[in-house]
Order: sequence, then C-alpha cells, then structure tokens
Amino acid sequence: MPTRQVLLAGLAVVALTRAAWAEEPSIGFDQVDHLLPHQVITRAPQPFTLTDEHQHFHGLAYTVGGKTYALDDFLLRPETGGLLVIKGQGILLEHYGPGQDRQSRLTSLSMTRAVTGLLIGSTVQSGASESSLHALDDYVPTRVSTNHDTAGVAGAMRTGSELPAAAGNHPATMLQERVWHAFGMESDATWLLDGSEGTTGGCCVSATLRDYARLGVLAARDGQLPDGSRLVPEGWISASLHSSDGQIGKGFLSLPGHATLHEHQEIANPQIFVDPDTGIVIAFHANPQSGTSDYAEHLQGVILALHDASR
Repeated sequence: MPTRQVLLAGLAVVALTRAAWAEEPSIGFDQVDHLLPHQVITRAPQPFTLTDEHQHFHGLAYTVGGKTYALDDFLLRPETGGLLVIKGQGILLEHYGPGQDRQSRLTSLSMTRAVTGLLIGSTVQSGASESSLHALDDYVPTRVSTNHDTAGVAGAMRTGSELPAAAGNHPATMLQERVWHAFGMESDATWLLDGSEGTTGGCCVSATLRDYARLGVLAARDGQLPDGSRLVPEGWISASLHSSDGQIGKGFLSLPGHATLHEHQEIANPQIFVDPDTGIVIAFHANPQSGTSDYAEHLQGVILALHDASR
C-alpha cells in the first residue's frame, strides 16, 4: 500500500541519517540520495531567473520569551541550515550554514506531498479522463473530480501520497517534464525509489534550497508557468494555502497564517512559506541533529519579521 511504502521510506531516511550523524555530525538530509536508490530529475535548459536584490535587513529584530534577538543571532545558530527570501523574482536574502551552499540538495519528507499534489493537479489540468481521475481516489483523501472542488484540492496538496500508473508516466519523469523543465529549475533533483522502482510519493524529493524556493514562487503564481500556461487548475494551490489546519510539513504554508510552529513539528525538513498577495516566498531548512527546544519559536519570530520587513 502507498502509505506503508511512504512510511518505510521515511523511516529508512531517518535511520540512515541518524546513523550517519553518529559517525559524522555534519552529515544531514543533504546526504540521503548518496545512500539510497533514486531517480535523477534533470535541471531545466533555461532556468527561471532569480535576480540579486539583496537587502541587509539592518535592525531586523524578533522577540522570544520576552528577549529581543537580531537576525544574525538566528543565522548563527547551529540549527540554521539555510534561509532564502524572495519577493517576486528578486532574492532579498540568501544564507547557508556551515557545510551548505546553493548546490546542496536537501531531502524533503512531508514537503514532497505538495510536489505530488502538483503532479495530480497537472493531470487534472491536462484533461485526464474520468477513469484516470477515479484511479486517484485511493491517493487523494477527498474526491477530486473535473469540478475541482476545493476540499479535494486542499487534501491532494497536503496529503497526496503516491501517483498511480493510471495518472501517466513515472512520477519522477512527470516532475522533470511538467515542473522542473517547464518552470525552470536550475539544478538537478532526485526522488527516492521504493522497492518496486516506483517513487515514494509522500517522501524524499531532494532539491536545492533555490529550487524549493522556485516551487514557492510557482505556488505564489497559483501554478502559472513562465510561458503563461497553467500547470494546475486555477485555485488548486490557493485552496491548500488557505486551508485552516495550519500544519507545518504538509505542503506550502501561507504567510502569515501558517507561521505558527510548534516544538514537536518537524522543522528539519525544507519548508516553503508563501504570500501570494505580495509575492514573498521564504524557504528554509534546519540541521536536524542540532535542534534545541526553543528553536521553533525563534524560527517563527524570524519568518514573521522577515515577512513584515519584505512587504
């Protein structure tokens, strides 16, 4: 069953990375596709342009527990792996912690569900037959038919686990053709394979922080590709962004509504915060082996402060 395959893949990722940490603490989720079978998703011939519009954010501050901290306090914490702020197509801030750079690939666990949701949406947008859409019912918690009901759309974006063969090509091939090449990702990505050579749809896409941020830009554009065509039906992504559960790690997260984080949530995975109204996208990942009990509070404070300062 898809859920079991995803669970096993996630457990394998966590087990292998923890074993690696025991030997070398600097190893993290950027090493997963060196350890497990995967399919490569090749970079686009023409990358989607991101321009250098860096801001220094002098004076940016946030408060945790009644104490005020500066942006540098957050960036210098050992937990902080990478932080990227984009407005429109301009990069306002790009930071990587020790051992990371713009070429580092980071493995997403739950964020991969949003990627799977994009592929399901692209299947709907392409005019898939009703029989093909019925084949998705086991993979989407609420029925998504040709009327694109918002409850089903939100469910697909947040919890889609694996694409069946009826939906089209191999999911990694679909991701390469429909998203990576069509939108213009600048670096190769990978997608872990399960035991049957299929992809683990709810887990384990590895990509650079810049390309995760490009996914956020795509979400801010509600699925509109650079050539003006649509990857997914209108409203497909916004239905997820405006859902009420606010759970981190389940897909694209709206700003400021989903910036409330909790200590028990998985902040080590790449997270993509999106504000479609302003075009602000904040992509982030942490070093999971370094986490401390108050880190989620610091991340929440920084995300909201950066959002406010970038508007």
